[in-house]
Amino acid sequence: MEQKKIISFFIFCLCIGIARSQPSKFFTKRGNNIAELSCSNIIFAPVTDLYRRAEGAGAVWIKKQIDLNNPFDLSFYASFSDAIAEDGAAFVLQTDSNSVGASDNGLGYKGINRSVAVTFDAVQNTTDNDPVFDHVAIQKNGDIDHNSSNNLAGPLSIEPYYTIQINTPYPPGKTFNHLINIKWDPATHNLSAFIDGAALIGVQYDLIQKIFNGTSVVYWGFTGSNTQTQSYNPGADLDMGSFSIFTGDEIIPRFETFPAFDTCFGMPVSFIDKSVYGFDSIFKGTGSDKWYWDFGDGTVSTLRFPPPHAYATSGTYMIRYSIANETGCAVDTVVRKITLGAIPIASFSHMPGCVSTPVAFTDLSTVKDSNNITMVWKWNFNNEYTSENQNPVVSFATEGVKTISLSVGSNYGCTGDTTGTIVIAGKPAVDFNFSQNCEGLVDYTGMLLNSVQPSKWIWQFGDNSQANTQQSRHQFSTNGKYKTLLLAISDNGCRSDSVVKTITVDKLYPFAGNDTTIAAGQPLQLQASGGSTYEWIPSAGLNNAFINNPVAVLSTSETYVVILHNAEGCEAKDTINIKVYKEPDLYVPNAFTPNNDGKNDVFRITAPGIASVQYFNIYNRWGKLIYQSADITSGWNGTSNGRALENGTYVWVIKAIDYRGRVIGKKGTVTLIR
Repeated sequence: MEQKKIISFFIFCLCIGIARSQPSKFFTKRGNNIAELSCSNIIFAPVTDLYRRAEGAGAVWIKKQIDLNNPFDLSFYASFSDAIAEDGAAFVLQTDSNSVGASDNGLGYKGINRSVAVTFDAVQNTTDNDPVFDHVAIQKNGDIDHNSSNNLAGPLSIEPYYTIQINTPYPPGKTFNHLINIKWDPATHNLSAFIDGAALIGVQYDLIQKIFNGTSVVYWGFTGSNTQTQSYNPGADLDMGSFSIFTGDEIIPRFETFPAFDTCFGMPVSFIDKSVYGFDSIFKGTGSDKWYWDFGDGTVSTLRFPPPHAYATSGTYMIRYSIANETGCAVDTVVRKITLGAIPIASFSHMPGCVSTPVAFTDLSTVKDSNNITMVWKWNFNNEYTSENQNPVVSFATEGVKTISLSVGSNYGCTGDTTGTIVIAGKPAVDFNFSQNCEGLVDYTGMLLNSVQPSKWIWQFGDNSQANTQQSRHQFSTNGKYKTLLLAISDNGCRSDSVVKTITVDKLYPFAGNDTTIAAGQPLQLQASGGSTYEWIPSAGLNNAFINNPVAVLSTSETYVVILHNAEGCEAKDTINIKVYKEPDLYVPNAFTPNNDGKNDVFRITAPGIASVQYFNIYNRWGKLIYQSADITSGWNGTSNGRALENGTYVWVIKAIDYRGRVIGKKGTVTLIR
């Protein structure tokens, strides 16, 4: 009776990173018994019905093909247990990634044309002329009959490699756990399998010509089948068995650079693999791993430790790094960004340099790929001053040639330097004197106090006027204090310090007062203005002849002259005529001519000795009030409500009080003549 077992086939792939790629990126999946397919596992497991019967086959092909013109050495750890439902599995080379072989003890390989396989058969099938022992063989073209010409080597027993497990009271268990290497040498046409480093089976056969008809690039992968036809109780406790292939542990990819990320362009960058390799005890190194570096500038490397890489230019590069096992399986590529900052080109400009004058320096430095670059500046001004401002302003205390150095750095550690000189020239030293007359006319004299000759003199007089000659004259139109400024500019543009002096203009405008009339013995308060000191001539009748507001008491008419002086000693004069009447009274003219000829245009009353007026009214011949006032000095101009009145006789009435308090009242007529 045939013994039936179920084969579970596992492939554990060396993968990179934390996030994993989809298996479809690396494998082509065919068949119906693949229970799991990932970067680290391929499981062929039976798909059973209610009564634990199963019939299925599957194939997993590696998308990364093999070129048989090149030798290969593929290793994996094979493990299976001898249980009730298991056919077998095979390592296969073939040309069609859509292929999948037969189930029903066909190992998933049976029927795949143009192929070669190392088959592991764990059940005796008389129809295939199997031996009585579990065995390994090398077979081609999907034919698993050992008596066929397609049987290239074997079958050889693998039972000596079983481990017996005592499971009393159950039958002993049998497991197979060994390292398998499949090697191909195109020079000798040797295809061989090794177990734990020792030769297991092999054949010398021209695979390219005799199987693949001259095609050297082929797919490789694994197939498996499960056949279990006996019915069992659905609740039966059955050991279905397993078969696995393990190619290495997971890898945590890491790498470092030297210099570190984001550094200055100019020196080669070393890329150092710092991945964590979780090797199983079977694999003592990284011989089966594949490394792939993409340096982001169109160049790549497949070395684990590539030589230092020299970039052609500064900029930002995306580094992609991945590690794969021999199946090509890898997790998503590790991507990091490296920025190689460009070296700044230091440059600057400056204003003309003058001693003891602020000189503005302007940074003109440039740097390629300036985005996200932070600059720093270090200035040295002839070892006299330093600055870290981008555009500093510096004053030099002495003349001469000064050496200026600028170092410009970036946040990537790149530095550019430049050195230049500036000539600090002397500047004119100036002062001025002035003299002025009593009419506000000032004469200015500019003076040069050193040997630096000015090419231009600038005067600003403080009244929005200016001049540009060394000697100047200026007439001020109004009194006041004016700040006059003088500076000079040399041929090389150096400005002197400004000299500012205050000019006081105090032109005299004498005023003794308006001519007036008074009554004899009536006190009159004089009020002169326009000077700093005053003197009245004659002094007769005055209580003080040396003040601006003396009191005059007169019995006869008098003319006074007031003499004014200011602080500068200037002198000016004015007069006032005082007509004296015998008694306080009202003197009223009988006619006036308001024709705007400047003569007798206003009807006024002369009122010597009058202190105030209670009313001054004028009526037309019908008795209508046409003018009234309490100001006797203003007078009537012959109009009413802005309209000129016609010629005629008008009645006036006035009531006043003299300086002694006596009431004086009068009335009369006046003739208006135009």
